[in-house]
Amino acid sequence: MARALDTTPHWLLTGDDPPAVEPPGVPVDLAAATGRDLPVYGLAAGSVLGALTMTSDPVEYVPTPPGLARVRDAYALIVTGASMEPKYEAGDMVFLNPHRPPRRGDHVVIQEAREGGIIVTIKRFERWTDGHLITTQYNPPSEVRFPRDQIMAVHRVLTTNELFGI
Repeated sequence: MARALDTTPHWLLTGDDPPAVEPPGVPVDLAAATGRDLPVYGLAAGSVLGALTMTSDPVEYVPTPPGLARVRDAYALIVTGASMEPKYEAGDMVFLNPHRPPRRGDHVVIQEAREGGIIVTIKRFERWTDGHLITTQYNPPSEVRFPRDQIMAVHRVLTTNELFGI
């Protein structure tokens, strides 16, 4: 709206002149710039043994990165466990676009229907076979297979460049 009115988001929100130093093209408040907050659902486990059940209700909301501002169903998860270190450490937040298919080498969140819920795990995508999704983890280095018939979804984790629309 600020662009259409040839002003700044700061002026629209406060009626005051913008701060003296504001980097051009970088919004001060991403949530205000994108018009929505992104839901954070449950936790993505770093190891299969430590997989967590994903809840259907967000545990929090975070500002939407510019690269996801117009993506329907985008969401974020918090990583737990150590199996993806050093790429992702416990407590890191990952952002997902559920409409981008994974390519070999991409990091993905796998949603499985198991134990009466949705189990979520983060791994590196390698390939599909007739019966499995083949992934790898970093710590300890190993191949991890997921039975295809239990997989509900595989969503690609976006890179930093993608999050900023680069």
